Amino acid sequence: MEYDLLIIGTTVAALGLAETAGKDLKILIADQTEMVAYEYVNSFKLPSVYSESAAYYKRFHDLNADILLNCEITNISYNRGSYLIEIFSGTEYRTFEAKRIADTRSKEENITAKSLNCLIINKNKDEAVEILSDKFNHDAFKEVTFIPETDENLGIMIMKVSCPLEMSLPEARHKLIELWLKRPERLRKWKIAAIGQCFDTKAKFPYCEKNENYFLLPSDYYITPEESYEAGVQLGRRLLA
Repeated sequence: MEYDLLIIGTTVAALGLAETAGKDLKILIADQTEMVAYEYVNSFKLPSVYSESAAYYKRFHDLNADILLNCEITNISYNRGSYLIEIFSGTEYRTFEAKRIADTRSKEENITAKSLNCLIINKNKDEAVEILSDKFNHDAFKEVTFIPETDENLGIMIMKVSCPLEMSLPEARHKLIELWLKRPERLRKWKIAAIGQCFDTKAKFPYCEKNENYFLLPSDYYITPEESYEAGVQLGRRLLA
């Protein structure tokens, strides 16, 4: 099957690109997970964003584009002005042709930092302020950052645990849990509500052209999903120009 554009990654940048370019281009979006906007939602990158999962799913569902989830791109080759893409869907290999490719993921070699984040809660919302003002004399927590969330009833914070670039997700989860078991007394009343399903990563660059009509637009380079979405919109406009 032939497409004008293959977008790799169901990221926020991919959403902005697809919503813009999908008006005139035939688009295929492929991702190895079943998640969307995961670099913000499923990583607990920012307060409140994780609660917007359903809204992002609907926006992807409403796109004028074909979407393949839970698939693996096994090969990409260039031939006579088009890219041939081999994708394994879990049951079969399929080959697609695309005139352009935009990869909105971040590969390990293009990441400068990453953390595994979790959501922690406390029945006493005032204790979040005390935690943030506290200086932990605890070696294990020197690589931990807390981000508060506004809530009328509960104390809610995102806890970010810095991880080495080479660390795998299972190793990072083990590190986070071991760290939590050794947490200082000030955190004893706090509970882990959820752990990120992917790393919170930071890409080295915002945009580049890898090859002819092959663009790299790492969505996680941007601090907010609004910035990431706008980067996708701008690339979409360039492709339509």
